[in-house]
Order: sequence, then structure tokens, then C-alpha cells
Amino acid sequence: MNKDFDYCFKIIIIGECGVGKTSLLIKYVDNTFGDQKSTIGVDFKMKTVCVKLKNGLTKIVKLQIWDTGGQERHQALVKTYCRHAQGALFVYAVNDYGTFEKIPQWIDLINKTDDTHILVRYLVGNKTDLGIAVPKDQRENLCREHNMEFIQTSACTGNSVDKLFEDMAKKLTENCMQIDTQIDKADVVMPQILDLDGNKPAQKSCCGGTN
Repeated sequence: MNKDFDYCFKIIIIGECGVGKTSLLIKYVDNTFGDQKSTIGVDFKMKTVCVKLKNGLTKIVKLQIWDTGGQERHQALVKTYCRHAQGALFVYAVNDYGTFEKIPQWIDLINKTDDTHILVRYLVGNKTDLGIAVPKDQRENLCREHNMEFIQTSACTGNSVDKLFEDMAKKLTENCMQIDTQIDKADVVMPQILDLDGNKPAQKSCCGGTN
């Protein structure tokens, strides 16, 4: 069956309550900002983007972005909805050191989740419009330890929000294209990541694409 995209990626947004996860999602997809109620469990939005690669190729990528609740009582539900994700954004508020301290716990939650295939991870310092309380060396050490990219954003001003998701989409696409190439060269059948509905994709693409 023909699709109107080359790849479809599931991205999860993880972090403590109040760090602006929902605001980041709504700012990116709907370009709006306002007071947001705490997410109860999980919610998601979709957006299709055109990814331009270094080799001059372009790919149409559909992002399914899941916003997860940060309350402790929702962690079991969050763990369930993290299954089959390929990208993860670990968000803290740059003006609240306590939310940064909790990031390793969220990373551990994802690492212990079955059926996750996280290819790209970002540490996201949100709320830069409110000042910065997290030392640079500490967040650099955390990124190095867990192989994460880093970016600072403001859902309020929109600073670097589009860049965050566009960079994520590009890195996921490049990772999947590289894996697909390795599979083709090996000429072997490899285990495939399930699509968003838990089914095997029709094509031999690592992330549900249609190369």
C-alpha cells in the first residue's frame, strides 16, 4: 500500500511535571502558547515534515509525538506508551535544578522498558526565558554518560523549538537509512521494528519507512 511519507517515527517527551513538555509539543505543532493543564497519562500529536539530508536527498517524515505525564502515579502508563518509540526527549526546566536531577530516573525508566528502539536521545533544557540554574558541566556530563544530544529551548518565545524537532527528524532519518543500507548490503533478514500499531511494516525498512 502506498504511503504519503518515507518514514514514520514515534517520539516520546519525558520529564517532570511542569517543565513544559506539553507547551513544547503545542508550540511546535500548532504554533501557540498558553497556560497548559498537566497531562493526565499521555497525549499525542502528528506532524509531517520534509527532511533535507546532507547528500541532497529529501525524505517526507511523519512524526507521532507523545506527550507524557510527569506525575509519579503515571509512570507505569508512561512506560507502556513508550514502547516502539525511536526518539526520546528528556526535558527539564533550566530554572529548576530539581527537574534536572530527576532526568536520570526518567532515562532509567526508558532503559527498562521492553520493545523500545531509541535511536536518538535529546536532553532538552526548556524555559530559557526564565533564567538558567543548571551548571553547564553537569548537563554536559549527563549527555556524555547517556549518549544524548543537548539543546536549550523556550516554548514561550519559540526559541529553538522547531530546530529541536527538525534536528530529531533528520537524525532519525539518517540513522534509519544507514541501518537499511547495512541490511541491504548484508542481504539478510533482520528483526524489524514494529510500526505504531504494533504490526510489522510491509517494506524492509528499520523504522516503518517505504524506501
